[in-house]
Amino acid sequence: MAVVAELFGYAPNDKSSNAAKSRKDARCPFMQAKCDGGGNRNMASVDLKKEHVLRGAFSSGVGDVAPCGICSIKTMAYSSPWIICPRRILYLGGQPANQSGIFHRVFDLADYESGSAVAVWPEVPLRARKNGQKFHYTFDYVIRKVGENGQFYGPPLIIENMTCSTSGGNRAKGTDIQTAFKKTIMGQKAATPNVNVRQVWARMASQLIVKSEASIKWGGNTIWVVQDHLMDYIRGTTGLDADALKSNKLQEVNILSVGYGVAPKTGVRQINQITLYAGPIAPSKSNRPCFMDIVRAPYCPPLSSLRKVLKGRSPAMLTIP
Repeated sequence: MAVVAELFGYAPNDKSSNAAKSRKDARCPFMQAKCDGGGNRNMASVDLKKEHVLRGAFSSGVGDVAPCGICSIKTMAYSSPWIICPRRILYLGGQPANQSGIFHRVFDLADYESGSAVAVWPEVPLRARKNGQKFHYTFDYVIRKVGENGQFYGPPLIIENMTCSTSGGNRAKGTDIQTAFKKTIMGQKAATPNVNVRQVWARMASQLIVKSEASIKWGGNTIWVVQDHLMDYIRGTTGLDADALKSNKLQEVNILSVGYGVAPKTGVRQINQITLYAGPIAPSKSNRPCFMDIVRAPYCPPLSSLRKVLKGRSPAMLTIP
């Protein structure tokens, strides 16, 4: 059973004044503002005009709608939580708050000097076509340096946050994400939907090379920020030799894998285990590992494995006309 691991930035059982205020004000400690539900969970928000029992759990400043403030969930299969909110893994809409480690690592890798001014555009859609071919993608963050005259200069830096999604759950059984949020905010035990790692990996795989190619063409870089759990899934289900791609500098494709540190008794748990995997898109003459291997199978089972599966299933019979 999966359960809520972090609610508005804190463990549900954290009784500190900071945790209590964060929950009361529906405040995100990473955005330093009211939680927005992670930007993709509006359907899980709670209408406090209808949920009268929950009204008292929030301050008047929250308004009539309480965002679903679940940052991460804990499953039986993993020792640390799965992050399901992109704000939790890295938020670049303001000065860093409770994310200094990953924040500084990203800009150090991109050679942005300390004290330099940068412009950040979130959720940038780019729609272009040529000769019937289309480029339809949205970038999580586009970053450029700002000169003394206020002009933007230098190539763009693209940041992509790839956090895990959850399955739909079962509202009738009370295992959907909204019900889990409502129960947890009231101090009750709650089960959440499980993580949908295959779906999030499929979404990432469809964009990984394309967005990297685009930034290379523009003279810049794309950095994918993913959780270590997702990186472990990629390592185990694709042909990518991740260990051979560990690096300390950006290359054509860049995946920054991040993980939780030790959980404190109270306060915000830090993300401080950070590893860069970087390398070329396509294989070179030296046949060194490359990111095209990420779409290859880790290994192919023998035909006997398929025969064994087929043996226990009844096929449909048809005649070719």
